[in-house]
Amino acid sequence: MINNYHIISISHQTLDVRDIGQFALQHSDTCSVDQQLELIKEKFQLEELQYLNTCNRMEFIFFTSSEIDSDFFHRFFKEVNPTLSDTVIQKIDSFVSHYSGEQAISHILEVSSSLDSLVVGEREIFRQYRQSYTRSENLDIVGPKLRMLEKSVVVAAKEVYAKTKIGEKSLSIVALAIEELLLRKPDRSSKVLLIGAGETNALMLKFLIKKGYHNVRVYNRTLDNAAKLSEKYNVEAAHLGELPKYNDGFDIIIACTGATSAVLTEDIYKNILNRDKQNKLIIDLAVPRNVEEAIVDLHNVTYVAIDHLRERAAVNLESRKEEIVDAKLILKKHLVAFVKEYQQRQIQKVLTSVPKEVKAIKEKALNQRFKKDIDGLDPQAQELIHSMMDYMEKSFVAVPMKLAKESVA
Repeated sequence: MINNYHIISISHQTLDVRDIGQFALQHSDTCSVDQQLELIKEKFQLEELQYLNTCNRMEFIFFTSSEIDSDFFHRFFKEVNPTLSDTVIQKIDSFVSHYSGEQAISHILEVSSSLDSLVVGEREIFRQYRQSYTRSENLDIVGPKLRMLEKSVVVAAKEVYAKTKIGEKSLSIVALAIEELLLRKPDRSSKVLLIGAGETNALMLKFLIKKGYHNVRVYNRTLDNAAKLSEKYNVEAAHLGELPKYNDGFDIIIACTGATSAVLTEDIYKNILNRDKQNKLIIDLAVPRNVEEAIVDLHNVTYVAIDHLRERAAVNLESRKEEIVDAKLILKKHLVAFVKEYQQRQIQKVLTSVPKEVKAIKEKALNQRFKKDIDGLDPQAQELIHSMMDYMEKSFVAVPMKLAKESVA
């Protein structure tokens, strides 16, 4: 049933982005995110599962016949993050969105086409959706149901970006952050500390180099990832553990790691600040935040975080309202096509046994039920009866197939 498609979503639509991270799967010393996904699929009897995690949303996309209710949400998110308090768990219905059936399909079509994004028109979410599917595919936790959905999503999103101007001059979170930086007109010789070497900061570094900022030092928990950026962009790289010892001055800090608690603490900041009184620009693109709030409260900083970019995103949304209308018409067409294709596949699946069943009936009639009567006929009559039965077999197989196609046309 198409109602077995489900999506559990927590996003900027229902929760402050700084709080979304607590509902993300967490890597630990004993269990990786991939292992958690496999365990969740098994524990909650999900036939297929896909997990999309971005800076402003968590989407659990799955196919199951199990009942999805408040109790399911409570148990599910307690499994996702065992450290969630009972108070948060009890209130989870107020900021978790649940979609099923056609609503689920419509939701993920809008998400992947960036209609539901913090920054409408940014294409990054489409890439992230495809990556999330590939990850689940590599884990062998998706099958024909989510594979069919993924193909529909890809075709629909590509058509939206190709036939509307929704992505024209799009501003991703990274681009918005760079724009915030450039508005302050820092000198090209400014010293930049980049904390984290993941995809977001890799894009940030790419933009920085393009804009002429080459005095960059990358810190990361995994030195190999920092070294790759160092080699590609000819910047310095160091292990995150060395950050507290840094004393060569800085002007800008850009932080984005997968850590679930502050990476840049007030103690570390005081050490690297080294009594410098000049205003510093700190851009924190992590969820949850990588920068301890005390730094903002106690020091001379200009602080930019994802939630601070909401106002600029609102301007982005206003300029794309007409494009959203056109995009939704395109997605509606793909939703209708998906539902029709799904119904056809289910009917075809049921009807695959029809030829075998009809053939068995024919064989029983010829070789058991009417065998004596047929054996008493002359060879010419026997041949005619066999020909008639072959014709009837083909006709009985064709009729339900034809009616099934017409019923979903």
